[in-house]
Amino acid sequence: MLGFTALKKAIDERGGRYCVTGTIRGGEFAYRYAATSEQAEQIREDFQDNWHYRQVRVHPPTVDMDVADELAKLGAERSRLRDAEREATAKLRAMVHRAAARDFSEADIARRAGVDRMTIRKWLGK
Repeated sequence: MLGFTALKKAIDERGGRYCVTGTIRGGEFAYRYAATSEQAEQIREDFQDNWHYRQVRVHPPTVDMDVADELAKLGAERSRLRDAEREATAKLRAMVHRAAARDFSEADIARRAGVDRMTIRKWLGK
């Protein structure tokens, strides 16, 4: 059994879960979390039928799980692409040093690599 402050905290911390709450008597509450709406509905029915709680409420997730899943997927993809970009840049820098050692001009290297000439100078330590 919880007091009102603890119940409010449980509801606020539900995140991507449903929170089912029931009033036991004045100032005493119970709650349970559910991952899906079906589970939340089952808990709600249990609270009403088996426990005879008053004022049973289902609080939906504060985060839309479809959006949360898509954000996680896109974040992972972005991380993978950043890693690939770092690897490609490292290879390109190594090739810039090889070209400079073979007396290619900075402008020619920049044009062929598709990079600003000043970036080439920075990579060459000038």
